[in-house]
Amino acid sequence: MKRNFISALFFGLILLLASATINAQDKTNYLLFVRDDGLGAVGYLDHSGAFVQTQAFAPGSFAPNWTRVVSAENGVLFYRNDGLGAVGQIDREGQFTTTYSSTSFAANWTHIVSTGRNLLFVRYDGLGAVGHINRDGQFVQTQSFPAGSFAPGWTHIVPTNDGILFYRAGDGLRAIGRIDVNGHFTTTESGVFSAGWTTITSTGKDLLFYRNDGLGAIGHINRNGGFVQTQAFPAGSFAAGWTHIVDTGRYLFFYRASDALAALGRIDGNGQFTTVQSWEPGVFYTDYDKIIEISGSLLYYRADGFAPLEYFDYAGGFNSTAVFGFSENWTHIVKVSQ
Repeated sequence: MKRNFISALFFGLILLLASATINAQDKTNYLLFVRDDGLGAVGYLDHSGAFVQTQAFAPGSFAPNWTRVVSAENGVLFYRNDGLGAVGQIDREGQFTTTYSSTSFAANWTHIVSTGRNLLFVRYDGLGAVGHINRDGQFVQTQSFPAGSFAPGWTHIVPTNDGILFYRAGDGLRAIGRIDVNGHFTTTESGVFSAGWTTITSTGKDLLFYRNDGLGAIGHINRNGGFVQTQAFPAGSFAAGWTHIVDTGRYLFFYRASDALAALGRIDGNGQFTTVQSWEPGVFYTDYDKIIEISGSLLYYRADGFAPLEYFDYAGGFNSTAVFGFSENWTHIVKVSQ
């Protein structure tokens, strides 16, 4: 936000170590930073909102150009489109260790989706696989599907508490599936939605559908694996061109990077959306490319390293906690829950 902040922390190419103020057992959400040149760092936010770095890696410490870095139960999966893959774990002291590596992953996975325990891999041609990271940090594949097993060209694959939604924006094709305790995927429903949804955001229970012209809808996956719509909004009901819609745990935060238009809303127990607060351009800074939820707070990151932290109170008001000057051009900033 454009206002004074409580604290500031600046670090350049390698992040500078901040002093720790809480004990190791309080570190539950680490942040893993990875850049295309192999630069990396690990840290966490303490109870006062200060960033505490626990580890730093020089350029080249990680393999370059990871396509996806995905947090799951028991570790973090790294994947590159040429089939290189790796797994790492962060211990209770915030130290990252690589536990697994392989060059035998399929190339060009389009989606790698974490459901918590399981990882679902889907490629544009319908190839698919399911696996997980075990307690020793090893990747274990539990199911594979040949090309054509899934419909091709899914644009969105979104996990919820009760299933995984597949959606294809070009024609509105949709499907729902689940992964059982043995790591096997089953399709539970298929059908058609409106075409052209730009963003589908999960709150765990509910799904918010948004299209760039302001069309919107709310729904959820029921216990039987079917989709239930609870609310619909005509085009123009939402502002156009939202670039980020982020679940904070209590609210959904809407942000438009070009001019910093912003809004806050919530979905109630009946699946009904209400706008709580809105901000005109000029209140937030522009051009954030990453917004990460951490224990109810939001960390904003811009490619030049500017990174404010804030949280929203019960009335929907924002509270600025800190502003950080991180290294530039982090490709991935991943929350890793311990």
